[in-house]
Amino acid sequence: KKEKKKGGGGFGEAYLKPALQEFTGLEKCARSHVVKLIWEHVKGNGLQDEKDKRYIVIDDRLRPLFPSKKRIHMFAMNKELTKHFGERVAAGGSKKKAKKESEDDDDDDDDDDDEDDDDDDDDDDERPKKRKAAAASKPAKKRKGGGGGGFAAPVKLSAELASLLNGVETMPRTQVVKELWAYIKANDRQDAENRKWIIPDSKMRPVFGDDKFTGFSMMKILKPHIFKIE
Repeated sequence: KKEKKKGGGGFGEAYLKPALQEFTGLEKCARSHVVKLIWEHVKGNGLQDEKDKRYIVIDDRLRPLFPSKKRIHMFAMNKELTKHFGERVAAGGSKKKAKKESEDDDDDDDDDDDEDDDDDDDDDDERPKKRKAAAASKPAKKRKGGGGGGFAAPVKLSAELASLLNGVETMPRTQVVKELWAYIKANDRQDAENRKWIIPDSKMRPVFGDDKFTGFSMMKILKPHIFKIE
């Protein structure tokens, strides 16, 4: 196995491929910052699996990054992201050298992530056995309602948000976000200079206000306009 290079490894800035550029609104970025932005999106939109929060449910914004998955384990995410990074941003070195270092770092990252995945697989093999044993000793709990809880449960929308979404008064949070992104893209509301910023038009202002905002803050802004259905 290759000896890892010292001094930053795969955590320096790299050029992003189209799917990551679209998600982050950036041309180049450090891997650690990309992961931070993904987690902001995941937590802001309630995308952690309620049964096992180590798993992230893939929504429409994450699908271009993880196209073959319905959900992904948090420890496997870094490995999957590797393919979306291009050449390292060279610090005084040649472009070719930066590319070679990026490829070497990607190889090292793959080795590390394979080890993480192996460890996680071992944990996953053991934990279901423990859970089954624990479940067998406890009486089954009655589940309230008819299923479809969490981010998949329908919610009531404020009059302002319903007006923005063609008069629909109830829908799941995930569908609200999907419909809003469809509107934003259809009406070209992303800032041309930095596409992570969204500029509200007259129809959006009753919900989002006058100031531009990022996709990562969308759910925070929507909270006053979303209500649980009792």
